[in-house]
Amino acid sequence: MPGTNEAFSRVKIDAQLKDQGRDVLNPNAVRFEYVLPDKTKADYVLCDRHGRALAAIEAKRAAINPAEAEVQAKAYAAQLKVPYVFLANGEEIRFWEWQREAFPRAIKTFFSQGDLERRAATRHVRRDLLLVPIDKHIVERDYQTECIDTLCREINSSQFQFRYDPEGGWRGMSVHGVRRSSTGKTPPGGSSLIRGLRQSRPGARHIEGVCA
Repeated sequence: MPGTNEAFSRVKIDAQLKDQGRDVLNPNAVRFEYVLPDKTKADYVLCDRHGRALAAIEAKRAAINPAEAEVQAKAYAAQLKVPYVFLANGEEIRFWEWQREAFPRAIKTFFSQGDLERRAATRHVRRDLLLVPIDKHIVERDYQTECIDTLCREINSSQFQFRYDPEGGWRGMSVHGVRRSSTGKTPPGGSSLIRGLRQSRPGARHIEGVCA
């Protein structure tokens, strides 16, 4: 059928990359059909502002589920020594931090160059949340400390996703066994956030924690 081949999917992928500010004609930003050490070719390689590879994109025609390209894309990422993979068919996009996450997850669109750079930078400053001290001025009770430790263990084990925006609050937070405070004081979840911010990006306005 017209419009269902891989070439047409790449036209749409190119447009999606442009929408995120990528200069698809600049080989220091996006590389096409990049030859790998084993002589296979990565459909796309996304680079940082210095031209260093950050992610591989595996493109498929619209009739193919992008998830079917997991093994192929993972092999490309391993050879490129990049932490991120995008699987796309022009209609769907899946993102995969393949060294940490079990499966790719659906996203709305590609990350911009700046977003991908920030995500990569965060990888290098991650610490075990359980090793970050809890502020005893905020958390006074043993059960609250236990609750925070439980939440941090869940984060460390990559059991859920959360995004925190200081202007918008918690979004998509879901953890079993964590209770809210009914006293009007800062809940344990808030202290867990503070613990996370201390080990992440001090002074940043937007913090994103991603766990598959």
